[in-house]
Amino acid sequence: MKKIFIFFLFLLFLLFPYSFINSELIFAATTFNGESSVSGTAMTGSADVTSEIASTNSLSTPHKVFIPINNDSSSAISLDRQSNNEISPLPVYDENLYVRFKLYNSDTARKRYYFVAMRTSGDIYTAITDGDEITTSATGDTPTLVSVRLGQLTSTGQQTVHPNQASTATIKESQYIYIFSADSKPSPFNITTDYKDGVFFELKFSNAYDGTTAPTITSIGRQDSRLFINYAIDGISSELISSDNYFKTIALNYGGTAHEALNYQSAIALTASKTYSNSEPNLNVGILVSDLKNGQTYNVAVAIVNKYRFVSKVSASSAGTPIEVENFLKEQGCYLLSAGFKSDHYVLNYFRMIRDNYLFKFSLGKAFVNFYYSFAYDWAFVVYKNESLSFIVRTLAYTFYFILNYFFLIFSILFLCALIIIMYANFHSPKTKPSERGSETP
Repeated sequence: MKKIFIFFLFLLFLLFPYSFINSELIFAATTFNGESSVSGTAMTGSADVTSEIASTNSLSTPHKVFIPINNDSSSAISLDRQSNNEISPLPVYDENLYVRFKLYNSDTARKRYYFVAMRTSGDIYTAITDGDEITTSATGDTPTLVSVRLGQLTSTGQQTVHPNQASTATIKESQYIYIFSADSKPSPFNITTDYKDGVFFELKFSNAYDGTTAPTITSIGRQDSRLFINYAIDGISSELISSDNYFKTIALNYGGTAHEALNYQSAIALTASKTYSNSEPNLNVGILVSDLKNGQTYNVAVAIVNKYRFVSKVSASSAGTPIEVENFLKEQGCYLLSAGFKSDHYVLNYFRMIRDNYLFKFSLGKAFVNFYYSFAYDWAFVVYKNESLSFIVRTLAYTFYFILNYFFLIFSILFLCALIIIMYANFHSPKTKPSERGSETP
C-alpha cells in the first residue's frame, strides 16, 4: 500500500507542471460557447456554422470552426454543391469571406480590444486585424463579435489557405489563428512570453460533399404520437459519416405525400416539418420523429449532415402511422418489454420466440406467461411514460438477452477462471517439510 501511495505522489509530481503549462494558454476571463458565423460573396446576410469547443484550449487542441464554401456562385458544380447544404447560398471562397466569433468576457480589468493574430515564424505571431472593442457585463453574458476576413489571413504570406481556386477544385484547407486582448495593436510578438492569455482556433474550410447516395429506411417503428425510423448508411461517403465529419441525422416529414430520393434543397421545399438528431451515436441507431397525430399516416425521409452542413441525398420516403399506446401494447404482446423499447426491436422478437417456441410447450411455462400477463399490462403504461423505468427495463432485457445467447461462452470463461484460481492456489500452497512430518511407524 505504501508503494502504491508513493507511486501516485510521483505521478502527480509529473503531471502538475504539464497542467500548469497548459493553463497558461487558456484565456481565463474569456469564454467561447461555440457561436460562430460566416458571410461573404453571394450571401445576403450571415449564417451560423458548426463549432467544436476544446475542453482545454491550446495550440495543439484549438477550438474548431467548420466553414462550408463554394468556389464561385454560378458554375454548374457550384450550384449543385449549394443544393446539398443547409446553408444557401454558400459563401464564395474569396478574400471577402468573413468568419465571426462570439466571445464572452466577465473580467472588469480586461484589455480594450480583441485582435486576431497568425503565426509568421516559429513562436512569432503577427496581429492581422485592427481590433474589436471588448464588451463586458457583470454576468459575462454580453458577447463581443470578433471578425476576420479571408483576405487578412493571406496578408502575412504564411497562410495555409488559398482562396479563388477553380470551380472544379475540391478544397479541404485549414488555418490556425490566435485571438488575444491588448489595449492597442502590437508589433509582432513572441507567444511564449507576450499576450499569453489568448484563445486558439482552427478554421476548417471545405467544399467536399457527396450528394449522390442516400441512406435507406429499413423499418419504421410505430409509437404513441411518434415514429422511430431505422435506416442503413451503406455506400454513404466518409465525408459525411466518419467520426471526424458526422454531425447529425435529420428526418423530413412530407405529410401525406410520398417522394423519391431528392437533393436537400429540393426536399426541404416539400417538407412539412424537420427533426434533428444531434448526437453522434444516433448515426446507426435511428431517429425519433415526435408530435405526430395517432392514426394518421406520415411519409418520412432521412438524410445525413456533416459538420460543414453538407447533406447526403435525402432518402426515398417511407410511410408510418403512429398508434395509441394502448393499441401498441396490445399489438406487441410483450407488454413490459414493449413499453421499455417503445417500438419493435430485435430483443422483443427474441423473447417472443422464447415464449412461443419454449414456454408455451410446457404447462409450467404457460402458467408463467399467464402470471406475467395478469399484471404486466397495467404496469406497462407506467413504464412507457417513465424514461427511467424504460431504461431499467431495456437494460435488464439486454442483460438476459446476452446471457441466454452466450450462456456456454460465459460458463466456459467462468469455468476456466475457476480452474486457473485452483491451480494457482495449489501451486502456491505451503509445502510440508520432511522435518515437520511426524515419525512414521514401520
